Amino acid sequence: MRARPPAWAPPLIAGLALLLIFAGGLALSGRGAEELARTGVRTTGEVVEVHAGGRFPGSAEIRYRVAGVPRTGTLVVDVAHPAYRAGDRVTVLHDRDDPDRFRTPEVSNEPFWTLSLLGVPLLGGSFLLVRGIAGFAGRRRGGRHRTNGGPRG
Repeated sequence: MRARPPAWAPPLIAGLALLLIFAGGLALSGRGAEELARTGVRTTGEVVEVHAGGRFPGSAEIRYRVAGVPRTGTLVVDVAHPAYRAGDRVTVLHDRDDPDRFRTPEVSNEPFWTLSLLGVPLLGGSFLLVRGIAGFAGRRRGGRHRTNGGPRG
């Protein structure tokens, strides 16, 4: 008969794994925006409309031209970034191969849903890690609570 792992081990391992997924996702989330900041084609744009954010980030509609063709895109902004007003001139950095993918020098324009998805492994990993540590600490203090009441072995 194979020995079962202690009850605290699966939550601890799962929590660590989820936190590693969170860290990896966080590291990868900004890479595309950083690359666009380095290699993007620079042009001038104009803020057409601003949508204030409440609990979620706000957005600004930006109009810019690529090879003489007018384009309008949504820039995701939050409180950590400059406040835009309609009519403001902004520098736009767009992807040469996909001009609809753009950012400004100040705002990375990461979609809100990508950052929101990172909340799942952060919260779940934190909860499971705390649960695993609490189970381990309880066992170390002699709190061997067995639900079946049988001897250990």
